[in-house]
Amino acid sequence: GETAAVFGRLNCGMRSCRFQNVEDTQLDPNGNLWVLFTANFVVEVKPDGTVEQPTATWLGYQQYFDIDKNGNFYISSDLGSDHVLAEWHPGSSPVILERNGLSGPTGVAKDASGNLYVTNYGDNTVSKISASGVITTLATGLNRPQGITTDSAGNIYVANSGANNIVKIASDGTTSVFATGLSDPYGVKFDS
Repeated sequence: GETAAVFGRLNCGMRSCRFQNVEDTQLDPNGNLWVLFTANFVVEVKPDGTVEQPTATWLGYQQYFDIDKNGNFYISSDLGSDHVLAEWHPGSSPVILERNGLSGPTGVAKDASGNLYVTNYGDNTVSKISASGVITTLATGLNRPQGITTDSAGNIYVANSGANNIVKIASDGTTSVFATGLSDPYGVKFDS
């Protein structure tokens, strides 16, 4: 994937600081933009553009994340040889929800019912982790799935980077191609 760059002031006084190695961005329930970096930290950008100091997540190589309505973060990460999915809240230590039970987890999204959806780059699947922690395979046969998001109707959308398309998994479990003609799509988000 490409490395995105976000420019802003990082409480550096009069000079600007450049953000490098950005992996993902999300809005929290208060309208703050959170920037996830490959290294183990995030940066909060307030609605007025103020950029806060980096906050450590204590996770390794971070890839994607989602923020629920309560402000909890769900982050996919590699901790050495372990593939983990962690829950984290600013100012706390991460809680590992799943360690090595997924196959190269990348994208992560949480729906309104408390279920987590994770793209598995390693085996080209999408896993569903129920609110009670049960893991099931939701979709197979993808090609290097990465970013994932949900809509208000319960549909799931996956950036299927190896096939250059976006796949839609309907709330009834049927899978279809939602968008084609892309070049190595890395992420997918809705603006509202």
